[in-house]
Amino acid sequence: MITLNMYIATVSGLMMLTFCSDMLVTGATHIGRLLRLSAVFVGVVIVGFGTSLPEILTTLISGMRGEGALGVGNIVGSNIANIGLILGTALILFGATRMKTAYARNDYIMMLMASTLLCIIAFIWGFVSVVQSLILLAVMSGVLLYLLSKARNVDIDDGEKPTWGEALSKTFVGLLGLWLGAELLVTGAIGIATEWGVPSEIVGLSMVALGTSLPELAATIAAARQKNCGIILGNVMGSNMLNIFAALGLGGLFVPLTLDGMGRDLIIMMAFSVALLPLFIWHNMVNRTVGVLFVLSYAFYIAYIYLAV
Repeated sequence: MITLNMYIATVSGLMMLTFCSDMLVTGATHIGRLLRLSAVFVGVVIVGFGTSLPEILTTLISGMRGEGALGVGNIVGSNIANIGLILGTALILFGATRMKTAYARNDYIMMLMASTLLCIIAFIWGFVSVVQSLILLAVMSGVLLYLLSKARNVDIDDGEKPTWGEALSKTFVGLLGLWLGAELLVTGAIGIATEWGVPSEIVGLSMVALGTSLPELAATIAAARQKNCGIILGNVMGSNMLNIFAALGLGGLFVPLTLDGMGRDLIIMMAFSVALLPLFIWHNMVNRTVGVLFVLSYAFYIAYIYLAV
């Protein structure tokens, strides 16, 4: 019965994270429009934070429960999933339609910078504590200020605007649901890891990471239907960047998060990140075949980490 409850908690947590993150993004976007923030800033920052909140909350809760390895594994695994599975799926769905990679070139550079900074922290210190968190949060603040400066002179959509009541209620319900969903997911994941005898970081790298990437997958499928490649690229790049800066930065303020034993997975995360570079140089490489290669590479990675236990 206890094992069954762990599975129910995990599935319920994943469902709540997916549903409530969408609600939070909608509410936060409404607030952005009411405050007359530019569409670019709302899309990259607010939506990016919204789809990264599952990772942020999961990392915070895992650390507070003494399962920091699960939280760190969740961040690294989610970043790998966002590129290998989410972006790979987008390339497959778009088929011959070219994705305008130039649209997200700056986002890619910032994502690569965030990934490199995390690897440097892992090599020098091997953990994320207060000092490292302050470094991550300081860099994130600089990035956000840069994005805000670029978004100041963008035209604002003056179409029909939502009410403050609708915007605030969706934001509040989304935040509450994300917190409860993360609690259920972490509780269930810890129970399943114990039952299977699998290390917490492996569960974080795979099952939990995939679960917290569901909002990005839902956004990718919706954007693919609308042939909106800009949303897909910005969502993946922004989410990976904020997963490192915000999730690890905030988590390390409350409890030290060890990076020991994550060398292999950090290298793979960087490999996936660098593998995107040709897509931003040669646009003819943005095709369905590349998407299939990304998805197969991700599937191989998941199989490998479980076989290596």
